[in-house]
Amino acid sequence: MPGKNNKTPDELPNVVEVELLTVDEVENYQGLTLKCVLVYLSILLACFAQVLAIVATGAFSRNMANVLGGHDKYIWVPQGLIICVTFTAAPIAQSSDFWGRRMPILICTALCIVGSVLISRASSMTMAIAGSLIVGVGSGSSSLTYAVASEIMPRQYRPVAQAGVNISNSISGIFTLLLGFGLVKKDDEGFRTVWYVGTGLFILNFLAILFLYNPPKRGLEVSLTWREKVKALDWIGYTLFSIGMIMFSVGLTWANNPYSWKSAQVLTTLIVGLVFIAFTVIWEIKKKDGFCHYGLFQTSRNFPLALVFIFVEGFAFYAANNFLPLVYSVYFDRDIFKVGVLMSLIFIAGSIASIVGGIYSTRSKRVRPPLTLGMALFVAYFACMATLEPSQSNAIWGYTVLAGLGLGFGLVVAVTTGQISTPPGLIATTSGLILTSRSLGGSVALPVYTAILNSLLTEHLGNEISQRVLPLGLSAKELQEFINALANNDQKALATIPGITPDIISAGVVGLRSAYRIAFRGTWSTAAAVSAVGLILALFVKDPRNSFNMHVDAPVEHEIAQTLNTKEIGQGLGAENNDTGDLGKTTPRRD
Repeated sequence: MPGKNNKTPDELPNVVEVELLTVDEVENYQGLTLKCVLVYLSILLACFAQVLAIVATGAFSRNMANVLGGHDKYIWVPQGLIICVTFTAAPIAQSSDFWGRRMPILICTALCIVGSVLISRASSMTMAIAGSLIVGVGSGSSSLTYAVASEIMPRQYRPVAQAGVNISNSISGIFTLLLGFGLVKKDDEGFRTVWYVGTGLFILNFLAILFLYNPPKRGLEVSLTWREKVKALDWIGYTLFSIGMIMFSVGLTWANNPYSWKSAQVLTTLIVGLVFIAFTVIWEIKKKDGFCHYGLFQTSRNFPLALVFIFVEGFAFYAANNFLPLVYSVYFDRDIFKVGVLMSLIFIAGSIASIVGGIYSTRSKRVRPPLTLGMALFVAYFACMATLEPSQSNAIWGYTVLAGLGLGFGLVVAVTTGQISTPPGLIATTSGLILTSRSLGGSVALPVYTAILNSLLTEHLGNEISQRVLPLGLSAKELQEFINALANNDQKALATIPGITPDIISAGVVGLRSAYRIAFRGTWSTAAAVSAVGLILALFVKDPRNSFNMHVDAPVEHEIAQTLNTKEIGQGLGAENNDTGDLGKTTPRRD
């Protein structure tokens, strides 16, 4: 009977391993059906809604602070979401191997609805941060959207499938930026409308998954009891990693905001976080079949390299998403709608690169060239931004295109590389670790960039402004008040300063931009250095040409899937009966 078995506890792990590590190369593609198309479209809708949440938390957190107060806390809106995604992606992905993909996606989407409502109705920054945390937990299911988009398509078409996902992400980014900046330009309260729209999209996504995505039950979903499924999860690994990531991210975020790097609060939190992360590594090596399953690293070197590329992409994306608007508004124009248009270029160029990279990889069965190009474009973008001058108002538009192209090539092909280089049964775990790596890149990047920016501004802002305005007659006694008003663009406060003149304000603006130029150079140089590591490692990727075939790992049609599952389970159990001690025989593919 389904859900019942006569396995002893000692046999259970082998049955799980056989199911997860069995590789079938039979070309079972039956053509593109209406049901497959509808499921894929529902996945694209999920991606659209989740990207809206990610972009909105980063792009409009300062507007939220203007309305709700708590300017010293606004960074926790995007950072809270990223931290939650980082430690929930892996357990959500692994649980979907035992309970199926549909239920975790529905539960997480419901959490996103609740969190979006909280943010849209927030009456304080604390309430907004709480909503962001809930959305972050729900967005941990993003890995499943990447997994489902790939596993319902033939392996050869995975680059195209992931390109479609990235195009949906890009369209969502453009939509969110133009809608949001258009709204907050009139009134900072416009951030609420963005989240009202987000709530509606998550509700629509919930209904689409509920009615359109009803896949056949997976082998382990049927063969294991509820107790066996719970036991198979890596609870110790989840706990160690969660504590480590939360403490590490909080420590980074506190650095220079509000505590110094050498303070007890920052050092203690960082050290505790690093210790727990080290414990996680030791535990995962010892356990082998935890959320960092050993099978992921046995096929080839591509999967660990893919994790690095995704980390670099996350590190790069959050630099642009959170700091490019600030650069444009400080250097050139405070028209925030223009900022939205500038940011949209990233997603437009990313869509084009996704299509080109996806088609190229599908036809050539190669991943190294587009990956290398993507990393090279990131290095070029950050190098250009590090040398950007406040007088180069046109150059920033061209530079932004480089960022979008790097994003399109890098993300699509890196995800494909990771997924196609690991056993099909571990595709959810693969996708979960990929999302964890991307979120980790973002959660590390944001506080690092912020700390560098704040540190350099603290060092140079006063000097750059004072040497320009004091000779013009501004009293030294009024200098700090002038700097604060200028940095916050507080026109009313500026007007009340004794002896203020238009020439003094103009000179102060020049000094402000000069100080920011020095500070931004530090953040962009850091991003360029990290991207350069990704570029070097891209040269070591091995093209997994043999894995680009017409096999579908998880067909959405019940008849096809049931036949496939029966065959695979039968083969797997046969292998287990022949030699339960050598599971390597069930994974013949080597890329």
